Amino acid sequence: MPRHDTAPRTDTARALDLSNRRSGYFHLATRPIHILAFLVPLIALFEYGAWAYLTGDQGERETVLAQRMLQDVFASLGVTNVHLPAILTVVVLLLWHLMTRDKWRVKAGVVLGMWGEAAVWTVPLLVLGVILARALGVGMAPAAGVALEQAALGERLTIAVGAGLYEELLFRLLGMAVFMLLFEDLLRMKRVVAATCALVLTSIAFAWYHHPVLAGGGLDWSLASYYAIAGTYFGLVFVTRGFGIAVGVHALYDVVVLIDPLG
Repeated sequence: MPRHDTAPRTDTARALDLSNRRSGYFHLATRPIHILAFLVPLIALFEYGAWAYLTGDQGERETVLAQRMLQDVFASLGVTNVHLPAILTVVVLLLWHLMTRDKWRVKAGVVLGMWGEAAVWTVPLLVLGVILARALGVGMAPAAGVALEQAALGERLTIAVGAGLYEELLFRLLGMAVFMLLFEDLLRMKRVVAATCALVLTSIAFAWYHHPVLAGGGLDWSLASYYAIAGTYFGLVFVTRGFGIAVGVHALYDVVVLIDPLG
């Protein structure tokens, strides 16, 4: 998570520059209150889509694997509710906001700008995805834990949004935080080294999560490489531009691929 720079400033120009940067788009887009405002519509869309398109006649719900894994964690603690991953996302961002003591004001222009920035970050990922898919001979279907061959449009869009939300929550916001705690705080690694190690390990975990296994058994190195590189890209977006933009890029990428697979 971005940290406040608390070093004293003695130069007036530098102090004014810092003030401007902290009130500008590129800073505010990484703050939890704007991330929450950015994500609430996606959370609402997924919850509605899950109810409308992913819930069977007997009340059973098909969902992305990341959300199911989070639900299983809660179930192991004796708490069961299909909405808990959504609640967790909101609670984590609210607690983060309270700890930062930022203002509660949300700027609509920042939230809109985050969508534009997410779209910009998505374009090179789509290009990279096409190149990798053709070079490695793999498909670009992004979601894990669901069958999409006969899925309707509403179901595909719901899965795309859910994958963006909960895969980023699991691997970037929570996964990166855990590894940073281990490497930086416990093992006393330098921040850059700790962040690099965390990025590599979460990318490997992201690839394994997508089950890159050959039909006859054994690791599918092409598919594993594809997802590891994609996970690295998401991780770099997360580290440089924050959780909200990472979710937006992931969701937009999945929407494009699930609606019209690019090759």
